[in-house]
Amino acid sequence: MESHYIVLELIEGKTIKELVESNYIFTVEEATALLKKILYILQYLHTIQPNAVIHGDVKPENIIVNDNGVYLIDFASVTNQKGTSSFIAPERLLGSKKNIQSDIYSIGLVAYYMLTGKIKKVFEKMQISHEYRDLLSIIEKCSKKNILERYSETNQIISELDKLTSRKQENISRHSNKIISIQGNAMLASELAYVLAKHFKKKTLLIDTNIFSGELGNLVNHKNCKLYLQDYLFDYNEQLYKPYPKGNLSILPCRVDIDGYENFNQSFLDTLISKHLGDYEVIIISCTDYIYDSMNIKSIYLADYVIFSIQYGINDIRKNNAIIDFLCRRQQLSRNRFFVVQFNSYHSHIRKSLTSKAVEGTWLGVIPFSKKRSMLTATANNYAKKIEKNVRRKYVKLIKQLAI
Repeated sequence: MESHYIVLELIEGKTIKELVESNYIFTVEEATALLKKILYILQYLHTIQPNAVIHGDVKPENIIVNDNGVYLIDFASVTNQKGTSSFIAPERLLGSKKNIQSDIYSIGLVAYYMLTGKIKKVFEKMQISHEYRDLLSIIEKCSKKNILERYSETNQIISELDKLTSRKQENISRHSNKIISIQGNAMLASELAYVLAKHFKKKTLLIDTNIFSGELGNLVNHKNCKLYLQDYLFDYNEQLYKPYPKGNLSILPCRVDIDGYENFNQSFLDTLISKHLGDYEVIIISCTDYIYDSMNIKSIYLADYVIFSIQYGINDIRKNNAIIDFLCRRQQLSRNRFFVVQFNSYHSHIRKSLTSKAVEGTWLGVIPFSKKRSMLTATANNYAKKIEKNVRRKYVKLIKQLAI
């Protein structure tokens, strides 16, 4: 009818602005991965020949995130030299034409907004949580007022982020043989720790981060433990606070106490583990099975092995499969680090062959049901310390499979 139409792709998801306004907290790994994806988009645009495409209006509401990836939208600003937001480079406000460095300035402010929820003003000093300190120098260089002091190309920023990720991974591998994250099963964590310490003679640290239950503290019967996870929170220093050692095993339990829980974030767990990495061959972190718990997510990133357990058959399998699939997609994790055991199951009708084929992670086998375990844990005694021979053999097999 003599009219023109533009048909746009429908992209479902949330913008960075919507995520921040909903109080979503980005982990360092999430923020790094997301920034790299945006930078790869800009790198593609900036290297188009014969003429580079400068977006000119990179801002949180123009970046959509979903399970499939990251999308940079609204290219109307490609022909609009003025821009429309507080994320515009200062030289453009003075009338200069947009260029690669102006997009880089905007991405620096977007990163700052992601991590703080604040829009930085031109003359304002950046203040960022200790958790993100390693990213601060990169963000600051992106958003320098003087265009000559910024990165000149997006691939320079990508390279810096890659180096940052590599340093963290090297730091962990250099100081500790293995880190194991046990999802929602304190009994499995405590039994595994005792077998490693007593029968394999491994220097082992067992940390309980599940402050919603404090279950591990009851299981290991830590009468002599005078130190709790919460004691590290506000008054930590290098001279104080060593976990309670008992032979090759050291235990750091926690109290059921959510006061100050908002301070238990990934940087807290980073600090805690980094102080003890050099002292232990194995660190076992007993976590919640809640995938939005920041310490749980951090433990998964740090871990060489993430172990889930199933007890009630197909429902547990489906739940764990969904969690593993979500973490691999959302957090960009390899499936190689996820493992599954059938734990304490008295459902004899669950066939091992079918169970092992149904799980998404690597199948490790069965830790059998034990009446003795049930009786001793019911009276708050330490079954893990008195583990039966047939159960111990299963753990020995599991540990050998993991090559710990």
